[in-house]
Amino acid sequence: MTFTAYTPIIFAQNESAPDKASQTGVVHASVRHGKVSIYIPDGDEMRIIHFPAPRVPFHLTELGKADPHAWKLVVMRLQQETVPNPLIIIDHNHPLRELMIFANAWSSLAYGLRFAVSMLAIRELDYALLGNSKVNLFTKPEIETDFRKKYIGPYYAANSLSDLTSKLDIIGANTSKAGLEARHKSQEISNSSQSDTPSVKFLMVSYFSGPCRAVAVQRINYWMEKISEISEGRIETHLATAINWDAEQDNISAKEFPINNLHHIPDHNIACMVKDFAEFPGWGAKFIESERKNARSFNTLSYYWRYGLEEYFAEKNLEFDVVLISGNPFACFDFAAFAKRQWRARVILDYRDPFANNPRFAYRDDQREAARYIERGYNFQSDLAVSVNQDSTDLIEFSDEINTFVIENGFDERILADVKVKPLEDKYINLVHAGSLYHDRSPTAILRALDMDKHRLHHIGGEGGIDTDLLDAPVLVLHGRQSYSDTLGIIGGADCGIVFLSETAFETTTKIYDYLAMGIDVLICTHGEIHVGALNQILQGCEGIHWCKNTEQDVTNFLKTYKPNRGGKKVPNNRFSRHHSTKVLIDKIYELMEN
Repeated sequence: MTFTAYTPIIFAQNESAPDKASQTGVVHASVRHGKVSIYIPDGDEMRIIHFPAPRVPFHLTELGKADPHAWKLVVMRLQQETVPNPLIIIDHNHPLRELMIFANAWSSLAYGLRFAVSMLAIRELDYALLGNSKVNLFTKPEIETDFRKKYIGPYYAANSLSDLTSKLDIIGANTSKAGLEARHKSQEISNSSQSDTPSVKFLMVSYFSGPCRAVAVQRINYWMEKISEISEGRIETHLATAINWDAEQDNISAKEFPINNLHHIPDHNIACMVKDFAEFPGWGAKFIESERKNARSFNTLSYYWRYGLEEYFAEKNLEFDVVLISGNPFACFDFAAFAKRQWRARVILDYRDPFANNPRFAYRDDQREAARYIERGYNFQSDLAVSVNQDSTDLIEFSDEINTFVIENGFDERILADVKVKPLEDKYINLVHAGSLYHDRSPTAILRALDMDKHRLHHIGGEGGIDTDLLDAPVLVLHGRQSYSDTLGIIGGADCGIVFLSETAFETTTKIYDYLAMGIDVLICTHGEIHVGALNQILQGCEGIHWCKNTEQDVTNFLKTYKPNRGGKKVPNNRFSRHHSTKVLIDKIYELMEN
């Protein structure tokens, strides 16, 4: 199957479309005074197309009130009367940005986003806008730098119109339907570990996955890639996700699993209910009303995507024995009802971290009660609810009335052999911290306690959470965001890894497993008492684990007596590997099938 390269049409708010079309030779357009105008350069001539458009902006919430017939005509004319295979490039804050989400769902109109200013924040609707964009055009490098700090998903980037046009063939090949189908056919692999007749058909559902720049996806990615192998082919594993694993050039590679077992279901927010020229359902207005009510209390990302999941699998000739739904986001946990109704499947809810009773979520009392009510509904649809440690499991709503279990995170043992340890200056005691910092998990005390002649703190990640007056401190070495392999390399060159715990100490941050994997000591700095919380339970019997309160005096006292173990790194305990925790999950899958 072949594909036709996209032809861009640029909708820029604060530029003259005819002037820009003449200057650049690229099609530009404007929407003014109830009219769409398309300016198409043709040699020395300019072809101009006009057609009417409503004078009021398009909003997805209006779908529940009236059919947007006039806007549908605009979409159809953009596709049929302008240029071959149009790719609409629109400002991310353009009044018609929600029309792009609708058009992509309703008629597969392709679009990209232009960033002339930074996004202030990324909310639920923005994930749909960004997740379906074919390419992001950044007018300044610093705008993309800021964007990458806020958005964890993959994307194609262009830094100029000429850069954009030079990448149209690649973008079309890797993101168009025809291009993807051709590539997937060529990438289909035979998995030697896959049994001809697997005894369990296993579906995982996770909004985020694959090439997302978030530690949380490592859990679901590992399971997708390794469960079939570890189970010796007895479990056939599938993954449904809102993330397009092919949406960034650097992430395109042969997968370690049959490509047809990866199901990309785009999130179109409210427009999930109008895919493929469908009319908006009569019950849709009530569905929107329910989401709006919930959104006043908690994050509702994946609320509409859950309906997209149901529609997708209702059309597929697939059946599953066990379905695992992983959060955060949690709204798609309601997919459990469909899985039970459609396949009579056993359902596992993978909370990882708590939802309604999460101490770090700043709910008002009424908001927390609303979240608890919703979570109870999720849990009563499940056969098993799991989390990453016992403290988090105890925070699951009605945990004493439903089946719960702990499935820990761990280090990815596959990467260890290829990690290149980065030598750090051995005249210093090198401490390292990887990941995010927060007001209640702050490095201020450590930075003030370190001796510039003896110590260095290496931080891998963003600068948020570090006091601005300490960013230039000589004891602080900032490495920025790094790949997972490079992160492990820096960790491996250090003497001691730092973990900050909040006051509730319910967390078992993933970085602890990376420190253990690289065989370095660990210092756990607590907001309250020491030797408490989930980490204290998990790390019982481990060597090289140190605790102190996160105060300048306590850190100073620790440093006075701390001597790094440089005689040889500790061998990582396989109990803390993802391979081990995956075997625990596999045993629970078999157990559910027997009951």
